[in-house]
Formats: sequence, structure tokens, C-alpha cells
Amino acid sequence: GPYGEADMPPKDASPSLVAVIVQGESMSGVLEDGWTVYYDNRRDPPDETLHGKLCIVGLRDGRVLIKKLYPGRKRQHYDLHSANAPPLLDQHVDCAARITWIAPK
Repeated sequence: GPYGEADMPPKDASPSLVAVIVQGESMSGVLEDGWTVYYDNRRDPPDETLHGKLCIVGLRDGRVLIKKLYPGRKRQHYDLHSANAPPLLDQHVDCAARITWIAPK
């Protein structure tokens, strides 16, 4: 695609594999700025198999974040936790996918 290329992870990859570059420090100590993370099997909307997992999440307002996903208090709303930032509570999450591979910079 027009967005660039990334190395394939050293394990079997599905045709729907996506790579993104980490920007920011909210997951510092877990993920660092500039690292590449990979995901596939996106769930629209998320389901219980993603609860408590490190995920790429797409929010209703257009943001795409890397957070641990926990059920919120309303349908399709989740509490999003990171290593170094306050939790984002009851966020409307349109889609999420578990991170399947991490490549340090």
C-alpha cells in the first residue's frame, strides 16, 4: 500500500497482518516509541476474547491507541489501561485487535 513497508515477523503471518509504529510514551516499559507492533484478526466490535489483552483499539473519535482493554459500564464501551498514563474510562471502542508481534527499534 501507499503507507510504507515493514519487515515480516519471524512467525507465520496471516494475509490480514498490519504493522504500525508506536508513537508516544503511555506504554513505556512495555512498548517504546518507534517500535513496530503487528496485529491481525481485528474485531468490530471487540469481544470478550480481548478483555485484559494488549490491543490496538480504534475509538469512535478516530484515535488509534495501544492499550489493555477491559469492559466498561456501557455496551461497546471499555476501560483502556496503559503503563504510564491514567486509564481512559468508558471509551466507545469501534474495533480492537490483539497485538501478535512486537519488533523493537
